[in-house]
Amino acid sequence: MKLTADIVAAGSTAKRNKNELICTYLSRISHVSVVGRGIVDMSGISVSSNNLTVLFLYDNKIQVIQGLENCHNLTRLYLQNNNISSISGLETGLYKLSVLNISGNKIKIISGLHNLPNLQTLYVDKQILNKDEAVEFDLDTLAGLSELEILVERCKSLSSLQIANNLIRDRYLRQKLILANSMLRSIDGKDVTQTEHEFLCRMEAQRFTRSKLSTQPKQTLHEQLEEPQSHPIPHLPPYASQYR
Repeated sequence: MKLTADIVAAGSTAKRNKNELICTYLSRISHVSVVGRGIVDMSGISVSSNNLTVLFLYDNKIQVIQGLENCHNLTRLYLQNNNISSISGLETGLYKLSVLNISGNKIKIISGLHNLPNLQTLYVDKQILNKDEAVEFDLDTLAGLSELEILVERCKSLSSLQIANNLIRDRYLRQKLILANSMLRSIDGKDVTQTEHEFLCRMEAQRFTRSKLSTQPKQTLHEQLEEPQSHPIPHLPPYASQYR
């Protein structure tokens, strides 16, 4: 099924005025939800205008991301649980997109995210792949993500990650990734052992404790003397108890 102007209009949350032309109505809608309708071709979303900010198209059968060339104000795009095999159609000026959900698809290579300068939240988990296939990240995508550990944290099922020879420079990147995702078992071909994970968790806990203690204000000598427990207990002679 193809996404048509009528389906887009029916999926809008805005109320349509009586006798309002569909083209006029489509020019002012901001939220569209077309979920579980068996949509295969989403190119019809191009009938929407710059006012579109949120688009829900999850639980369909979409194969290609397309039709977003007029959606320059789009901030949230939900395409989870479709049949998308590659990331495309995001280079159309989606400069305001902050949330992208493409989990539960068939994507093997995560690419093109460098075209989304405002992207803050990315869901790419639960990709449906063959047992011998793995999710990979292209160099441009890695270069465009300043905090790779945030991305890895979102991929709850990620067990093996290859990030060698990319443009990220962080001597503690391996440690950060292990702490971000407890399911990681291999990074760049090097196993992540249970001992290594537990050691890093202890180190992180100690670092947090030290940081917390260092931020607590120190008491002045006057404040310490004001506390009852800070006063020395006077020495009593052995026979003093008879006077109590």
